[in-house]
Amino acid sequence: MFCRLTNAVIVPSALAEPRYRRTCRFGLGMRARKYSLMLFGAVALIASGGTTSADQATAAGTPTETGGAAAKAQATLFPIPDYGGNLSSRAALTGDWSGTRTAMAKRGIQVSIDVTQAYQGVIDGGANERADYQGTADYRLRFDSGMAGLWPGGFLEVHAESFWGLSVNTSEGALLPTNFSDALSAPAGNGTYLSHLMFTQFLSERFAVTAGKIDTSLGDTNDYAHGVGRQRFMNAGFALNPVTYYATPYAPLGGGFIFLLGDKKQHIFNILAWDSEAKIDSADFDSLFEGNTSYAAALRSRTSFFGKKGHQMFAVIYGDGTFSSLDQSPELQFSEVGVRPGIDRGTEDSTWTFYYNFDQTLVADPANPGQDWGLFGRFGIADQKTNLIRTFYSIGLGGTGLFPARPHDRFGLGYYHMNLSNEVDLIPTYDTENALELFYTVQVLPSTEVTADLQFIDGAIKGPDNAVVGAVRIRMMF
Repeated sequence: MFCRLTNAVIVPSALAEPRYRRTCRFGLGMRARKYSLMLFGAVALIASGGTTSADQATAAGTPTETGGAAAKAQATLFPIPDYGGNLSSRAALTGDWSGTRTAMAKRGIQVSIDVTQAYQGVIDGGANERADYQGTADYRLRFDSGMAGLWPGGFLEVHAESFWGLSVNTSEGALLPTNFSDALSAPAGNGTYLSHLMFTQFLSERFAVTAGKIDTSLGDTNDYAHGVGRQRFMNAGFALNPVTYYATPYAPLGGGFIFLLGDKKQHIFNILAWDSEAKIDSADFDSLFEGNTSYAAALRSRTSFFGKKGHQMFAVIYGDGTFSSLDQSPELQFSEVGVRPGIDRGTEDSTWTFYYNFDQTLVADPANPGQDWGLFGRFGIADQKTNLIRTFYSIGLGGTGLFPARPHDRFGLGYYHMNLSNEVDLIPTYDTENALELFYTVQVLPSTEVTADLQFIDGAIKGPDNAVVGAVRIRMMF
């Protein structure tokens, strides 16, 4: 979505330059059209000749049964992937380690390493036409105490990440990064960090307690638009609702309670609290519940509109402590521009955020669960005295199996619109930001994926032109 300035001017505050109201148009330069066609043509070529395989098991949001009807059922959050077979069928490149990997999983221990690499460039416009390579590695250890034969209902998940290379974040002229995966390491930079160490204990079939270092990207769950930019959309606007960033750092210490409600456990209700001053490279127990603290309540319900699966999620975050408009989330890219000199907005003793998301399946293959696609959307509103983002909306399509001949390929098309606060004027900005993103992921092997991604950015930061950003991403699961 590209926009041009009109003569309508919003009256600025005493410290801000004018923000301009804009009307929008779609458009691409000749060079941008050429590279866009080349990018998606390359992936289409791969798609036309690739192979398919059986579905891979994925971790569920609530305990599931494994082992088959004839076996003694074991409720678990961590279903066992299919490590066996050859490269064209197994879930991991390194396979089953001569049976050791499956044996470990049946004893409650799963180990995995995923590597994601992306080459991304600003094809046209933006603040700087450039391209860079960036990569991440995800290391996961999962432990199920019940499958280990110790005690039922205990689950430990450990997740560490390595970041290397550079991304084109800040070169596109937007507040939301076009490579969310790389932005998660801000402001620490490249390195290896422990982002998730959570222990969850079910005390009954419907109630659990959880505590540890929280990977907050797991929140705001959506079947078609969610994650950290390594499997689906790359732009931060389609990973999580950005109104949550201000009081929700990426890897804080915290804990809470989980309730499974309804006759079929179709409602999941969470109450959580965390240290809202945390950073990815720290785990400061001294500041836990002593400084700024955030409290959240979220309800996610499974629905069956039109006879198809879907979800509705409502959540609220309340922050208690000392909050300043100058202390924005490092995931937002205003710090790269530089805060306007002379600004002193004072502090507030609280902040708040409300957000909502939904996903609704439109087309599904009844014979192959997980092969479906549908509609998704988000809405969020935040305290504009503290949060740079006032409201946020997104809508789009996504899922798996768009083409019958490619049942395991993923795709997504999404648009977001973001309104900025009228009371937080840190940098010269327009009053809105818009972006359109589309991607297509080819499953080359069950353990290897190649994605083409294209973004059209109408950034909020004043100065840079509208941008076209393209990327090729490869993800390998070892």
